[in-house]
Amino acid sequence: MNWHTAYFAFFTLLTMGCGYLWVKQGLGPEAAHRNLRYTLPWLLTGFAIAAVLPLFAFPLSRSWNLLYLLPVIIFSIWGLRWPHRKQRAGDLLLNAGRTWYNKTLFWIGILEGGVATFITWLSFGRLFQSATVIDKSLQLPRVAFWWTIAIVLVSLGLSNLEIREKGLCFLYGVIPWRQIRAYRWEASQPNTLTVYYVERRFFLRSSFISIRVPAKFRDSIDQIVAANLREAD
Repeated sequence: MNWHTAYFAFFTLLTMGCGYLWVKQGLGPEAAHRNLRYTLPWLLTGFAIAAVLPLFAFPLSRSWNLLYLLPVIIFSIWGLRWPHRKQRAGDLLLNAGRTWYNKTLFWIGILEGGVATFITWLSFGRLFQSATVIDKSLQLPRVAFWWTIAIVLVSLGLSNLEIREKGLCFLYGVIPWRQIRAYRWEASQPNTLTVYYVERRFFLRSSFISIRVPAKFRDSIDQIVAANLREAD
């Protein structure tokens, strides 16, 4: 194991540990354990891929940068289509404002903006060092990728939890009532709402989601969710 892999492994484990403690504090221990059981296999898979990719990246160093454009395009289309998806969710029943998740993502996005600024500074330095126009232009996808991630995180952080006629709108996604089979309020964190899905239509998505809602909206959300689930049945 070279020092790059060792550093990445240490950083991954540190991030996982801090993330778990943060989620435990915010959502409660039950929700934190449940999320860890789901995310741990994916984190380990991501670590394995990240450790192997550098072995193949060097001979493809030029074309490799073009792959940065793929998430830029996907996130751009996804974000631009959000107003349409939200409109299809029906009339607004309750705007619960920003949740614990939103506020956390906002500050992660601010930190990501700092990373994007640093990457941009490095890339501009390489622009003057690169000999060909192609080498210079390949710096742009990397810069666009990091700024796109920062913008997405900040945008998610500034969004609200909305209860609409046809479902829950959360983090630029819609959870239709017909896809919810049950819900519960966590015992250790009474303001954390855990929603269980009827089925996993996409294999990367978990079978549940936990949302810590603002305390003043808890009773209103409970009444609306309970009423709509009865109607969906």
